[in-house]
Amino acid sequence: MSAFCRLLEQADEQHACRLVVRGTRIDGIVTLSDLQMLPVRPALFLFVTHFELLMSETIRRHFQESDAWLKTLTAGRQQKVRDNWERWNAENLAIDMISASEFCDKRQVLLTLNNLADSRKQSEKQLKAIEDLRDSLAHSSDFALTRANALNAVAVTKIARKWIDHLTAGLKQ
Repeated sequence: MSAFCRLLEQADEQHACRLVVRGTRIDGIVTLSDLQMLPVRPALFLFVTHFELLMSETIRRHFQESDAWLKTLTAGRQQKVRDNWERWNAENLAIDMISASEFCDKRQVLLTLNNLADSRKQSEKQLKAIEDLRDSLAHSSDFALTRANALNAVAVTKIARKWIDHLTAGLKQ
């Protein structure tokens, strides 16, 4: 995954391309347009899912496994999380209340912590961009069909990498 992410994070460089080498043979070339290829979508979704799981773990650690984090959400979002929890818990599928929350909920909770990668306003913008990319990947939209969208996907991947590094460092403390 790390080689994939490095390649993706460099895809916005002027005329960036990479040769695909197997042994002593060149098998192909990878360019920005390859973001549209099928194997990229699940790999990129896995990367964003990794970030979302780090968000969950950060929330768990900060709130010491209590449900106090729910108070940072609107009443409507709190109810949605509780409804998900009750439904999934009845089927033995939920780990905890955080596992019943959505990305937008975790984003909101994370913004209330004093552990942001940048200013609150910048962090909110960055986390929303990651969420938008996640939603595009999850709902099979053409997240990289145009050059502008492909470059945006690369930029958001870099932002997600920064946040992954930031949250990982925080969890190690």
